[in-house]
Amino acid sequence: MIWLLLQYLCATILCGLLTLAVWIYIKPSFLIAIWKRFVVFKSRFHSNFLHLDDNTYCSYIERGSAAQDKQTILFIHGYQGSFVDFLCVDSYFDENKYHLVVIDMLNHGYSTIINRPIELEEMMAFLRKVIVKLELSSDKLHLVGYSMGGFFSSYYTSLYPNNIASLVLLAPGSMKYFVKHDLFEQGDDLCLTIKSNSEMQQFMDILGNGRIPNIPSVFLTALRYHKNEYSNIHAQVARGLRDKTEITSIDLLKKIKEFDCTLIWGDNDQIVDCRAAVPVKEHLPKCKFHSIKDGSHGLLITDIKETMKFMMQHFEKY
Repeated sequence: MIWLLLQYLCATILCGLLTLAVWIYIKPSFLIAIWKRFVVFKSRFHSNFLHLDDNTYCSYIERGSAAQDKQTILFIHGYQGSFVDFLCVDSYFDENKYHLVVIDMLNHGYSTIINRPIELEEMMAFLRKVIVKLELSSDKLHLVGYSMGGFFSSYYTSLYPNNIASLVLLAPGSMKYFVKHDLFEQGDDLCLTIKSNSEMQQFMDILGNGRIPNIPSVFLTALRYHKNEYSNIHAQVARGLRDKTEITSIDLLKKIKEFDCTLIWGDNDQIVDCRAAVPVKEHLPKCKFHSIKDGSHGLLITDIKETMKFMMQHFEKY
């Protein structure tokens, strides 16, 4: 009897593995979905969906809950990113001191997809609804924004200054200082299509200055398919924003100049040139600037220890 049960169990496991292999063969990006669920499961975060009042929804992960003796930090990812980008911060923050929330913005991750260009005002309205619905709209809310998310964090702060305690900006978005590469020259539709694994590796090398370890071919293929599936969806955000994503905007910086702000940038950023930090520092007198030597745009991958050292210095004041 036990032998028959073992045979049945082995057959069930084998069928499951074969089904999974077929799924990955037919739809390689399915591997990325599995990986996302696995890394969230391994972390102290819990994933959830937030349904808003305009038939949109926000995918997010959360660790802990808001409390009088805790600082609440909202993390906002960059272009083509998702909440997974910030899972790496989990081990750095004390559960007893910090309430952490990471969201997927519109047309990113598992949040609502809108098949038309999305204007900046629409992005801000979405962010506002999420913050209010999650009951984060107090003066104890800290924003951490990476790349495009850095610009969103700054712009939101300019709109709702009484809602924000401080800002941490990681290589924030700047179209003016965007570094051009042949790989990114895709014409006016802003839709980046990765045609081969070698191009996918080239993209990773630009992101991490060649310091991201070689990715296994199977996973590289899955990444390429995943990126291409979402390419036009992400491009709808770029089409709506166009030249509005500009952290060096003097008008924007003047509105947030009184905020406690930490700016972290890699001095060898191959996507957004770190020279954009000069006007930011000039117009934000309370901004503490940290330049990471040989740092890439992928700070949370290649320079996580240095990045988190400076980030924790910021939050230890509270």
